[in-house]
Amino acid sequence: MLWFTSRRYKRGQTEVKPPASSPIRIPCPRTWTAICGGSSTSSGIVRTSPSVSSRLRTTLRRGFALVYIDGLVDAHTISDLLSDSLIGELKQWPASGTAGELFRHLKDQSLATGRVNNIDTFEQIPISLSEGKAVILIGGISSVLTADASGGEKRSVEEPTSQTVIRGPKESFTESIRTNLSLIRRRIKSSSLRIEVKKIGTQTQTDIAVVYLQGIANEKIVQEVHRRLDSIVTDSILESGYIEEYIQDATFTPFPTIQNTERPDAAAAGILEGQIAIVVDGTPFVLQTPVTFFKFFQSSEDYYQRYDIATFLRVIRYVSFLVSMLLCLRCISPSPPSIRKCFRVRCSSAWRHRGRVFPSRRLWKR
Repeated sequence: MLWFTSRRYKRGQTEVKPPASSPIRIPCPRTWTAICGGSSTSSGIVRTSPSVSSRLRTTLRRGFALVYIDGLVDAHTISDLLSDSLIGELKQWPASGTAGELFRHLKDQSLATGRVNNIDTFEQIPISLSEGKAVILIGGISSVLTADASGGEKRSVEEPTSQTVIRGPKESFTESIRTNLSLIRRRIKSSSLRIEVKKIGTQTQTDIAVVYLQGIANEKIVQEVHRRLDSIVTDSILESGYIEEYIQDATFTPFPTIQNTERPDAAAAGILEGQIAIVVDGTPFVLQTPVTFFKFFQSSEDYYQRYDIATFLRVIRYVSFLVSMLLCLRCISPSPPSIRKCFRVRCSSAWRHRGRVFPSRRLWKR
């Protein structure tokens, strides 16, 4: 149950904690303070103007408020939501209608926006506001409505900077998880595609999406990925590297055990091969698991070349890797003359300091 009370707000109070269950009475200063996290004025959080709220309160004979965070919502969506959906419908609502009927009418018919849901706990209100949703509060109802109005400034889809190719798509992932998931869906139009979203981070509440193809990906590996993600207990997840550190098998290893990519076509190709993609909100790099050592020798351009040319280029990469490793070992490994010289120096030094007798030097020159 949401907590709204009609008691007057006490000045100087810094923290407001809602009880387990209380009737909803909206709007009031104490409720607004609880939504803002203990401050009567929270930067960025916007509610309907007093003139609009008073007109609707007079028409509906009950409290009303529309709350959102400036910069996380689309201004046109909020304008349409107020002018067309709410104000127009609520002015025509009969005074004899009950609060439950008004709630169902707004949820099912009136709101001209997608993904309208209702929440029943007070703790979900700040989370919904941070996700770019508009929260609609109506007095006398034990739930509130959330309407998707996400927007604001964000980076558009651009050409990848770290994995460039001559032939192939020029799109890359962005920092928006919704955009990244849509880029994968455009390439894999299969009903077997599974996208399972969860939140990790007690403070950041970061969205994490696990993407795979049912029937192609190994179910045991999918369950293991979910188990490792669910076992993460942390305050914040700001980049996919955080997730990689938590779920990888070996931490102290020079070789990566999880692959990352910023190319949607490479992520889609991995999913089609049975890999599991982990998409993290706020970063353009998508994790792919499981991987083998030879997977890191592949290039995105290999999928767009002729098979003979792609195979030839891949063989060149293998040979170059082996040659470079052998040359590196040859340069750092000591030669037999240097070993004999080092041994002579150490023996002569020990003979001087300890006074021990050693064989003649002629034995060392053999």
